[in-house]
Amino acid sequence: MKSHDNGAIVPFPNNEQLKIINHRGRPLVVIAGPGTGKTRTLVERMIGLLRENLNRKVSFITFTRTSRRDTSKKIENAIGSTAYQEIESNSPASSTLHMYAKSLVHHYSYLIGRPSNFSVLIEDKGEKSLVLEDLSTDLDINISILLLGKALSCVRATNNWPTDFPLTIEERDEISRYYNSLLIFYNTYDMEGLVDAACKILSDPSTIVPVIFLQVDEYQDLNPNDQNLVNLTASHSSSHIVVVGDDAQSIYGFRNANYQGIREIWQSHAWDKISLTESHRLPIHIQRAAQALIANEGYLGCNLQNLPDNGKKLLTLQCTTDKLQIKAVAKKITELKAGSRNQKGEALLYNDFMVLCPTKGFVKTMAKNLENEFSIPTKLHDKASIPDDHWRLLLVLRMLNYEDNLALRQWLSISGLKKVEITKIRQDAMQSGKSLFRHCATLSDSRICEILNAIEELKDSKQDFEKFRVSLKNFPNLLIEDDLFPKVGLTIDEVTREPRAIGSVIRSIYEKFGLIESESEFTEEDKVLVTTLHSAKGLEAEYVFVTRLNFLYVPMANRDIKEERRVLYVALTRARQDVFLTFYEYYDEVKKRRLYEEAMSPFLHDIRDHLEINKVKAEDMKVKTLKK
Repeated sequence: MKSHDNGAIVPFPNNEQLKIINHRGRPLVVIAGPGTGKTRTLVERMIGLLRENLNRKVSFITFTRTSRRDTSKKIENAIGSTAYQEIESNSPASSTLHMYAKSLVHHYSYLIGRPSNFSVLIEDKGEKSLVLEDLSTDLDINISILLLGKALSCVRATNNWPTDFPLTIEERDEISRYYNSLLIFYNTYDMEGLVDAACKILSDPSTIVPVIFLQVDEYQDLNPNDQNLVNLTASHSSSHIVVVGDDAQSIYGFRNANYQGIREIWQSHAWDKISLTESHRLPIHIQRAAQALIANEGYLGCNLQNLPDNGKKLLTLQCTTDKLQIKAVAKKITELKAGSRNQKGEALLYNDFMVLCPTKGFVKTMAKNLENEFSIPTKLHDKASIPDDHWRLLLVLRMLNYEDNLALRQWLSISGLKKVEITKIRQDAMQSGKSLFRHCATLSDSRICEILNAIEELKDSKQDFEKFRVSLKNFPNLLIEDDLFPKVGLTIDEVTREPRAIGSVIRSIYEKFGLIESESEFTEEDKVLVTTLHSAKGLEAEYVFVTRLNFLYVPMANRDIKEERRVLYVALTRARQDVFLTFYEYYDEVKKRRLYEEAMSPFLHDIRDHLEINKVKAEDMKVKTLKK
C-alpha cells in the first residue's frame, strides 16, 4: 500500500497488475506510463513463477545494468540465494537483450554453423575498431572508422543503411559481406551480430527451445532487429512472453530504437493487451503537466488517468543569468535538505536529489560548480573501465580457454609486432583459409613463438597450482602481480580448474566491468546525481531539477523534435515529490533586445498554464528562501 499525494491509498497489485502477474499462455503487451509500477509488477510475476517451479527458465530483459542488478537482488531476496544461484547457473534470470542473445547463440550455435565458443567485440577496448581498420585496409575504404562503424551498426540493427552514407549499393553490399567474413575469421560477434544470429536460430524450424517465461522491459527502446528477436521468441509455442513499454518514453532514436514497434504488436491479434493507467509515484501536478506536454501526440502511453487539479504548479526559475541557475539549484537543495523529508518520513540525503542538464558539457559545469562553490557532493556516470593489467589477463584467459583469434591478434601488438606485420600475417591466414592461431603456428618469428609456447606451458600446468601460477606470472608482457586476482574478485586457484572454470572466470571479469553492456551505472554514494536528460531514463529521485530549459538547447538543433519532446517528458516524470525547472534570460544580438520568458523552451510555452514562473535575480540569492 502507498499513500498518493491526493491522500488516496494505492493498493498493490491493482487489478491490471494482478492480471499481468498471473498471465500465462499467449504473448502479452503492456503499455505502462511513468510511475505505474511496471518493474515491480514484472518482478512479482517472476517471483511467482519461480515459487511455483524453480526449474523454470524465467528471464527478465532490462535496458540498463543498474536495473538488471536491482531486479536480481529483489528476486534473490524473495527466493533465497541458493535457489537464485542455481537458476543463474543455467540461464541469466535478469539480463540485457544482448546477454540473452549470447546465451541463445552459445546453446544453439551449431544450427548456424558457428562454434559455441566465441568472443564478443568489446568496443571500449577498441576491438570493433580493430576489425573496422582491417575492413578499411583490405577494401581500401576512404571513410573514417567512426562513420563506418555507425553505418554498419545502423544497417545491422535496422536492415537499412543511413540515407547519407556516401557509397553505392554495390559498395555497401561488399562492405557488409567482408565485415561478416572478418567476424567469422576472428570467431567473434558484434552486438548486432549476436542478435541477428539468435534470430536465425529461432527462425530455424528445427529449433526446439525449452519452455521460457520472458519479461521484456522498455520494448520501445529496442531497435528493429532486437524487436524481431523478441517476436521470434514469442512465436514459439513453448514461450510465455510479457512485453512492457511506452511509446511516449522512446528517446533513443540515435541508437536506432524503433518506438513504432510497440504500436505494431499492440495492434496485432496475436498479442493480448493490458494498459496500466494508474500512476503510483507521480505527484498530481507533475502528472498533469507531463501529460499536457505530450497531449494530442497520439501516444499509446498518453493514457494515465485524469486527476483533478490540486492547484499546485511546477516551480520554474527564470534566472537573469546562466550561472545564476547553478546558485538557485544549490540554494534549493540546501533548503530542502535542511527542512524536508523523503516519502518515508526520513531526513533527506544528497542522493535524494537529481540535477538534469541538456548536454554532457553542462553536466560537468553544473557538477564542478556545485562541488567547488557550494560544497555539495556530486556524482556522474560511473562507467566501469577495465585496467590494462586486468584486460591483458582477460586476453590470456581467452587464449587459454580456446583458440581466441581476436585475443591473439591483440597480443601480437602487445608483443611488439608492427601494424603492417600483423596485417600481412592476418591477410595470409585469411587467404590460406587457416585460423590466425593455426597460421601463426607455422611461422618462425621468435615473438610469435614465445606467445604460443607460453600458452602451451599454461595448458600443460593447469592441474598444478604452483606451476600454473609461475607460468602465468612469467607470461610475456602480462606483468601480473600477486594481488591482481583478488582485485577482480577471484582467486588464482579458480583458474586451474578446467574446463569449466576458465569460462566462468572470463564471465566474472566481463560482469565486473560490464564489458558487453553499453550502459553506465550510478554509485550508491550519498551524492547529488548530475546527468543528462537522456541518462535519467529509468531513474528516480525525491527532487529533480531540470536545468537550462532554453530554446537554444531544448529541443536540440538537428534532432527529431518529437523525440526531444519525449526526452523532456521523461525528465519531468523522474521525481517522487517535486520537480523544479530553470532557464535563463539573455540579450539577443539578432533581435537587439533582452529575452525574458521568450528565452525558455517552446515545450515550456506549451505547458505554460502548469508553470509557476519565479524570476530569480542575483540579490535573491541573499534571501533565505526562494518562493515556493
